[in-house]
Parts: sequence; structure tokens; C-alpha cells
Amino acid sequence: MNGNEQLEGTLYTNLAFKFSIRFPEGWKVKDGDGENVVKHAFGPTRGAMNVSIAHPDEERLRALGPDSLEEALNLLMESSVHSLVLQLAGEVVSQSLGVVNGMPAAYCQVNAVHLDHATGRTPMVFQQILCYKHGLIYMVTAAVRAEDMKFFDAAIKESFASFTVSD
Repeated sequence: MNGNEQLEGTLYTNLAFKFSIRFPEGWKVKDGDGENVVKHAFGPTRGAMNVSIAHPDEERLRALGPDSLEEALNLLMESSVHSLVLQLAGEVVSQSLGVVNGMPAAYCQVNAVHLDHATGRTPMVFQQILCYKHGLIYMVTAAVRAEDMKFFDAAIKESFASFTVSD
């Protein structure tokens, strides 16, 4: 971890991007491995969670002409859900707009089958929250095997609820 990061127990804070999240107990926290992926957390079984930061295509958003932050979040979530469904060849189970720690947020759940040469076809559940603040899109995405969802659903929702972006 660099000087812009802190990990105290399960609470991860990123000072550069001004966010904190409490990862599920017992999950290992590692550096992100993608262009936008800041942090990963891995569960004891095939569970994983990551925090991604992206700059929105503000030109595209302006062209679509959202009249409010809620409309902009809807557009961002639709784009994110569409991307998840295409990448995973999955189906949207639910999506909604709400609030996470005072921030307008969008939530979605996509069920899909992960194909792996070693294990074959594994039904997976992907959940994501998306928030917009400081001109950035913050996405927290969790993925667990469908059969493990009953064990991790509450912990994932607690992590999502713990996500904050400071002013």
C-alpha cells in the first residue's frame, strides 16, 4: 500500500480518491489489477469484490441531456448493467436507484454463468453499486458463486452500506 491508502482491520481508506469501504470479515485485500480497479478483496471461496474509479464520458452525458443527477445515474447504471450483461452473458435480476451514506446511488444484480476450464460452468451472482461524486464514478462490484450467496449476501450488503466518499 502507498501513502494514500490505509487498512485498519477490514476498513480500507483511499485518501487520493476520498473513499472508504469495510470489506467482509476474513476477506484478503489486494491492490487492483486493472486500469480503473483500485482495490480487490477475495473471500474464502470464489467470492470477490472490487472498487473501481472511472471518469464519466461527460460529453456523452451532456448530449443525452439528463435534467438531474438521478437521470445521470440512471444513464450510467444502464450503461454499466449493459456492459455487465454483455461481458457475462447474464440476466438482470434487479436494479434500483437509492442512497448510500447520503450519496445518490444505483444498484444492480446480474446472474451469470462463469466458464472456467478447470471447474466448468459455475453459476455466479454479481452485485454492483454505482455512485457519482467529485466528477468520478465509483463502482463497487461483488461476485460470488450462486450457491454461496446465502452465506455472503448480508456481508456484501454491509460492505456496500459502509461505502463512503468524503467531501
